[in-house]
Amino acid sequence: MKHVLYGCLFALLCAACSTPPPAKTENPPTRTETKAEPSSGTRTTAGLHPWAAFNVGSYAKTKTVVNTTEGGKPTVLTSTITYTMLEKTSDKAVVEMDTVTMGSQTKIKNEIPLSSAGNLALGNMRAPATPKQEGVEDVTVNGQVLPCRWMEIENNEGNPFSMKVWISQQVPGLIVKSHTKMGGSNPIETTVELVEFAAK
Repeated sequence: MKHVLYGCLFALLCAACSTPPPAKTENPPTRTETKAEPSSGTRTTAGLHPWAAFNVGSYAKTKTVVNTTEGGKPTVLTSTITYTMLEKTSDKAVVEMDTVTMGSQTKIKNEIPLSSAGNLALGNMRAPATPKQEGVEDVTVNGQVLPCRWMEIENNEGNPFSMKVWISQQVPGLIVKSHTKMGGSNPIETTVELVEFAAK
């Protein structure tokens, strides 16, 4: 299930990176004044790839809560995942995924090509069709306001599936939060929230 979730997240990022964000009509001058983009402009390439605009040492820590049913009993599983860029060359980034679940820790290193966001799709996951809805919204993480773009998709074929994800170009990996629902005989509801990050 975890691989399906991350595959969907990355596929949705592919779609987000390939289309321009919708215009925000509420207080556009305020958005411009409060957006904390580095003066060097290095973050402006983040739209091409979730990691290309960041340097070694950048990280994002998320908290994941999974609500499901096992044996007819509600089950809640909580974990934290820290994504850290360990290496970066002209063509790839090496990102470590450090997962802690119920006191158990696993670390996996992933080599991510920097040529295009499309390379982030996992397995046979493909970028989704046009989102059902999309918009822009500010999300606060540890007191910092992050201008985010959100997108929502759903699939009613087979087991019903829906996902809403918020992304910010100020965050390594882009993901600020997501909410996923998977139907079927054992419904699963997953929430991912960014709790800490450092962009270098």
